[in-house]
Amino acid sequence: MTESSSTNNQGLLTTLVQATAELAQSNKELVQSNKELAQLNKQQNQKLDTFGVHLSIFGTKIDAIADQIGKLSESMTAFRLDLDEIKETTRQQAETAKTQAETAKTQAENVAQLIGLLGSKQG
Repeated sequence: MTESSSTNNQGLLTTLVQATAELAQSNKELVQSNKELAQLNKQQNQKLDTFGVHLSIFGTKIDAIADQIGKLSESMTAFRLDLDEIKETTRQQAETAKTQAETAKTQAENVAQLIGLLGSKQG
Protein backbone atom coordinates (compact mmCIF):
# COMPACT_ATOMS: atom_id res chain seq x y z
CA MET A 1 0.00 0.00 0.00
CA THR A 2 1.13 3.46 -0.68
CA GLU A 3 1.30 6.18 1.82
CA SER A 4 -1.43 8.10 0.03
CA SER A 5 -3.81 5.16 0.03
CA SER A 6 -2.98 4.50 3.67
CA THR A 7 -3.82 8.12 4.50
CA ASN A 8 -7.04 7.78 2.51
CA ASN A 9 -7.89 4.58 4.33
CA GLN A 10 -7.10 6.24 7.64
CA GLY A 11 -9.38 9.19 6.72
CA LEU A 12 -12.14 6.85 5.63
CA LEU A 13 -11.73 4.84 8.81
CA THR A 14 -11.87 8.02 10.92
CA THR A 15 -14.99 9.16 9.04
CA LEU A 16 -16.52 5.71 9.50
CA VAL A 17 -15.76 5.74 13.24
CA GLN A 18 -17.23 9.24 13.60
CA ALA A 19 -20.33 8.28 11.60
CA THR A 20 -20.71 5.14 13.72
CA ALA A 21 -20.38 7.21 16.92
CA GLU A 22 -22.97 9.70 15.64
CA LEU A 23 -25.25 6.85 14.62
CA ALA A 24 -24.85 5.27 18.06
CA GLN A 25 -25.67 8.63 19.70
CA SER A 26 -28.71 9.10 17.44
CA ASN A 27 -29.81 5.56 18.25
CA LYS A 28 -29.40 6.26 21.98
CA GLU A 29 -31.50 9.44 21.62
CA LEU A 30 -34.09 7.52 19.62
CA VAL A 31 -34.30 4.84 22.32
CA GLN A 32 -34.72 7.58 24.95
CA SER A 33 -37.41 9.28 22.85
CA ASN A 34 -39.20 5.94 22.45
CA LYS A 35 -39.09 5.42 26.23
CA GLU A 36 -40.53 8.89 26.78
CA LEU A 37 -43.18 8.26 24.13
CA ALA A 38 -44.07 4.94 25.76
CA GLN A 39 -44.40 6.73 29.12
CA LEU A 40 -46.61 9.41 27.56
CA ASN A 41 -48.74 6.72 25.91
CA LYS A 42 -49.10 4.97 29.26
CA GLN A 43 -50.19 8.23 30.90
CA GLN A 44 -52.63 8.96 28.07
CA ASN A 45 -54.08 5.45 28.35
CA GLN A 46 -54.57 5.95 32.09
CA LYS A 47 -56.29 9.27 31.40
CA LEU A 48 -58.46 7.62 28.75
CA ASP A 49 -59.38 4.87 31.21
CA THR A 50 -60.32 7.49 33.81
CA PHE A 51 -62.30 9.41 31.19
CA GLY A 52 -64.07 6.19 30.22
CA VAL A 53 -65.05 5.59 33.85
CA HIS A 54 -66.33 9.16 34.19
CA LEU A 55 -68.20 8.84 30.91
CA SER A 56 -69.80 5.62 32.12
CA ILE A 57 -70.84 7.28 35.40
CA PHE A 58 -72.20 10.24 33.44
CA GLY A 59 -74.15 7.86 31.20
CA THR A 60 -75.63 6.16 34.25
CA LYS A 61 -76.66 9.53 35.66
CA ILE A 62 -78.24 10.51 32.33
CA ASP A 63 -80.18 7.23 32.35
CA ALA A 64 -81.38 7.95 35.90
CA ILE A 65 -82.43 11.47 34.91
CA ALA A 66 -84.25 10.13 31.85
CA ASP A 67 -86.04 7.64 34.10
CA GLN A 68 -87.04 10.43 36.49
CA ILE A 69 -88.28 12.54 33.58
CA GLY A 70 -90.37 9.59 32.41
CA LYS A 71 -91.86 9.16 35.88
CA LEU A 72 -92.52 12.90 36.12
CA SER A 73 -94.23 12.82 32.74
CA GLU A 74 -96.43 9.92 33.88
CA SER A 75 -97.26 11.78 37.10
CA MET A 76 -98.14 14.93 35.16
CA THR A 77 -100.42 12.92 32.87
CA ALA A 78 -102.15 11.36 35.89
CA PHE A 79 -102.40 14.81 37.51
CA ARG A 80 -104.01 16.25 34.37
CA LEU A 81 -106.49 13.38 34.28
CA ASP A 82 -107.29 13.93 37.96
CA LEU A 83 -107.65 17.65 37.31
CA ASP A 84 -110.01 16.98 34.41
CA GLU A 85 -112.03 14.69 36.67
CA ILE A 86 -112.15 17.37 39.38
CA LYS A 87 -113.29 19.94 36.80
CA GLU A 88 -116.05 17.61 35.59
CA THR A 89 -117.15 16.85 39.17
CA THR A 90 -117.16 20.57 39.97
CA ARG A 91 -119.21 21.29 36.83
CA GLN A 92 -121.70 18.57 37.78
CA GLN A 93 -121.90 19.88 41.35
CA ALA A 94 -122.50 23.40 40.01
CA GLU A 95 -125.33 22.10 37.83
CA THR A 96 -126.78 20.22 40.81
CA ALA A 97 -126.50 23.34 42.98
CA LYS A 98 -128.22 25.40 40.27
CA THR A 99 -131.02 22.84 40.01
CA GLN A 100 -131.36 22.75 43.80
CA ALA A 101 -131.46 26.54 43.92
CA GLU A 102 -134.19 26.60 41.27
CA THR A 103 -136.10 23.91 43.20
CA ALA A 104 -135.69 25.86 46.45
CA LYS A 105 -136.91 29.01 44.71
CA THR A 106 -139.93 27.15 43.32
CA GLN A 107 -140.65 25.64 46.73
CA ALA A 108 -140.35 29.05 48.37
CA GLU A 109 -142.78 30.47 45.83
CA ASN A 110 -145.16 27.55 46.44
CA VAL A 111 -144.91 28.04 50.21
CA ALA A 112 -145.58 31.75 49.75
CA GLN A 113 -148.63 30.94 47.62
CA LEU A 114 -149.85 28.44 50.20
CA ILE A 115 -149.40 30.96 52.96
CA GLY A 116 -151.25 33.47 50.80
CA LEU A 117 -154.06 30.99 50.19
CA LEU A 118 -154.26 30.01 53.83
CA GLY A 119 -154.25 33.65 54.87
CA SER A 120 -157.03 34.52 52.46
CA LYS A 121 -159.16 31.54 53.58
CA GLN A 122 -158.82 32.49 57.21
CA GLY A 123 -159.76 36.02 56.69
